Order: sequence, then C-alpha cells, then structure tokens
Amino acid sequence: SAQAGRVTAAYGTSGGAAPLTVRPIGVKSVSVSPSSVVGGGQSAVAVKLECAAGPSGVFVTLRVNKGRAAKFIDPSSGQGVNPLTLVPASTSQMTFQIQTYKVASDEGVNVSATAGGATKNARLQVRAGP
Repeated sequence: SAQAGRVTAAYGTSGGAAPLTVRPIGVKSVSVSPSSVVGGGQSAVAVKLECAAGPSGVFVTLRVNKGRAAKFIDPSSGQGVNPLTLVPASTSQMTFQIQTYKVASDEGVNVSATAGGATKNARLQVRAGP
C-alpha cells in the first residue's frame, strides 16, 4: 500500500517542505507475441513493470481467463507455473510462455498481470486448427 510523508529541506536561511507518497511498483504493460495462434501452439507474454524491481523483487500475479484454452508454462519443463511469480531485483521486464490447447472454435483469451495493485491485460486469440 502507498505510504505518505513529507520531505523537508533547508539551506542556509531558506527551507521548504513538500508531500511525498511512495507506492508499490505496478505493471506498466502486457503484450502477447504472436497474438494469434492455432490451438496447440505457444505464445510469449512480455510483462513490463513501471520501473526496475527493488532489492526484494516484485511479485506479479499471472492469469488467463480461459484455462481450457491456454496456461502459463515453464518453457524448459513444459509444466504449469505458479501464478504468483517473483520478478528479480533490478529487472523491469520478464517474458513468460503460454501453451495453448486445441479448441473446437476460435477463442479469445484475456491474459493479465497484476503487481502493486495495477493490472494490465492483453488479448490472445486461440484459433481452431484445420
């Protein structure tokens, strides 16, 4: 949550004060590439933060709204990933993989990432194969 305070400064006989609010780092954007795939294919999801993560990193929650059509995976193992993922310190962007599944008809999938109370979305189109 946001923390509010005041900053004061003085130099010689002059001085001043101003309010300051520090809030958690949020998600700046989410993009999907390619944004349209035939079911069974994969797509990359880039999550950008508003700035680089601090020393403890930033936890990002990843979601897809249609689990029967797509899910986030670890590309090295092909296994599903924990939806709560840590973005390491000094990192401002991470890329994740989505595995799609065969669908009977085209399906739009909403892909979202949330951090610091800010959620951003992207759309992935999963197409029915021939």
